[in-house]
Amino acid sequence: MPASAPDNLLCNDRLGHLRADQALVQAGAVLSDAVRSSDVHARVGGEEFAGLLAQTNETNAFEVLERFRKALENTRITLKDGTELSITVSIGYCDLFDGLHDVDHWFNLADHALYQAKAQGRNRIIKWVPDPVAR
Repeated sequence: MPASAPDNLLCNDRLGHLRADQALVQAGAVLSDAVRSSDVHARVGGEEFAGLLAQTNETNAFEVLERFRKALENTRITLKDGTELSITVSIGYCDLFDGLHDVDHWFNLADHALYQAKAQGRNRIIKWVPDPVAR
């Protein structure tokens, strides 16, 4: 489950709500092209997307997420007023594992990994890994 946010937009602050929405709609289209037909994704907040990668092992999950990250990095976003933007994305994700049945908890773990990705320099993918001491 990636939880992601375009990095260098600071959308609403920098562009205003209308123009930021235009950029995010285009980022969502890039996401749609990058994921498989079996995957589910949606915009879940002002600047965030989330998704469920169905029947996916760790290697395949990373490949799908990296395909999205690279595709967005290489896409020029063109707003209705002609402004062109290049944006990147930070992605946090986690595995669904035994004992993790609460969607809110699952999303929070992926969100925690997202914040780690941003803290480590952005434009990267971080997987949430449980603390071995806590288990």
